[in-house]
Amino acid sequence: SFPSSRMVVCGECGSGLQAEPAIYSAHQLWHEGHFKCRGCTRIIHEDEQYALVMDEDGCPKEVSQCEPYSLCRKCFEQRSSVKCHGCSRGIVSTRYVEAGGRMWHSYCFVCAFCQLEVADSYVHDEDGRPLHSICFLDRATKAAIVDEGARLAI
Repeated sequence: SFPSSRMVVCGECGSGLQAEPAIYSAHQLWHEGHFKCRGCTRIIHEDEQYALVMDEDGCPKEVSQCEPYSLCRKCFEQRSSVKCHGCSRGIVSTRYVEAGGRMWHSYCFVCAFCQLEVADSYVHDEDGRPLHSICFLDRATKAAIVDEGARLAI
């Protein structure tokens, strides 16, 4: 004899899932339009990135076991405690740069002068932004010429 089959229900509406498209996440199945971000309540589609999150404070005392909940990428970035120095959004990927005591998305770590990616040697400007060494010298040279020109005009 076969074991009794129990009905599989949607994590949002509680109605049974038949032979229809569904999303599996957080140990549950969801109707396609019922899988939502807990932060903004927007529907998360199957091909979107999202995060499963557990509350930092732990489970409420009346709950014996915490279940993770979903956050869309935007809500997860907003709640991230590590912010990019370049764009101020949360850093949620493993691709980042740590420089000058600050964290950056790898795509935000660009030269403040030429806007090209900084890979090897660099210096920081007065605001802590990276500059290629050659761009720093180019900028300093241009500033000296302008400064010298201003002095001569007086």
